[in-house]
Amino acid sequence: MSKTLFLKLRKAFPSLALSENVPYRQITTLGVGSALPILAEPEESKTLAALLRFLKSNHVQWFLFGAGSNIIGMDAPYPGVGIRLSGDVFKAVEILGNRVICGAAVRLPSLCNRLADAGLGGMSPLCGIPGTVGGAIRMNAGISTLEIGKFVRRIDGIYPDGTPYRADGNSVEWRYREATIPERVIVTQVEFELTNSSPAAENRIISDELARRKDHEPVGRTAGCVFRNISDLDPAGKLIDLCGLKNCRIGDVVVSDKHANFLVNVGEATEADFGTLCCLLRHAVAEKFGYFLTFENKMLNGDLARRLASSPPAPRVNVLCGGNTSERAVSLNSGKAVATALHNAGFEVDLTDLKRCTVTRSMRKADAVYPVLHGGFGEGGEG
Repeated sequence: MSKTLFLKLRKAFPSLALSENVPYRQITTLGVGSALPILAEPEESKTLAALLRFLKSNHVQWFLFGAGSNIIGMDAPYPGVGIRLSGDVFKAVEILGNRVICGAAVRLPSLCNRLADAGLGGMSPLCGIPGTVGGAIRMNAGISTLEIGKFVRRIDGIYPDGTPYRADGNSVEWRYREATIPERVIVTQVEFELTNSSPAAENRIISDELARRKDHEPVGRTAGCVFRNISDLDPAGKLIDLCGLKNCRIGDVVVSDKHANFLVNVGEATEADFGTLCCLLRHAVAEKFGYFLTFENKMLNGDLARRLASSPPAPRVNVLCGGNTSERAVSLNSGKAVATALHNAGFEVDLTDLKRCTVTRSMRKADAVYPVLHGGFGEGGEG
């Protein structure tokens, strides 16, 4: 199939950069898996849109590669096309006072350095995040005290059917390691708004952040942090460490002894090695702490992603809020906060605005019901 598809792409897009059987060691930082059958590298939005329309009309799936810094390759051939933005258009940076217009293929560390040298402040603490700007926007990349979504003024991209996407930064909900950008939109350009600073101050921040990362993060082939943190008090690495799993090894994938939320490829690691070790870590943390670790890494193999996310399966919790008393608004806010905390802990969560005393379908489906109701038929106990 891949050879036939490659030839069809070559005929439809004679000027498009296409590669066959690209080893994952060349296009991902972790380097597990065999090789990507087809990699397409459009150089501007018009070609990207046409490529997406072609893939859609031919029922071909695709996977977007940025810097490959959080991507897990496959042992089996990927049944579709890998896409990586290339060319000057996607790598351009334009500084207009406090506004910065940036192509999605720009590496985030490079952007932070350029902004610092221009005396623009705010994003320097993100200098150690190794991905592209597009990938950083998609997952609202950040550190414990700062996320990139804070600086976004506008996002441009392309839907899977080839039509344009545009959103103001304040219309996007920026959550912990995710944003409400439609799932299959490919981000092509981002406009940021920053504050005035000085090159000396910003470069000092960058130097300090890189030194901190050097002290806490391992060297070698990794895909960054594998799991999301439960909270600031319960980071995933700490939980894995408390399970006694530093240096745990499956095949050529090892839990770092420096930071337990990093898995290191120390040789010729396979996707199977990675998956087996991740299952072991999730089971251990769930058994010891009752948390269900959520992946930050992105996997080409959708079956593996689904299997790992349900091994072990997380309980479903129905959070009840709202009610019919004067404290309804407070209850809605409290319920949302509880639901967010449970979601961060890996639980499957349904949030129900309950306006009358009844048993709903979502309650019956849940493993547990968590009432956050004030007065009335909630904590007041009225029927």
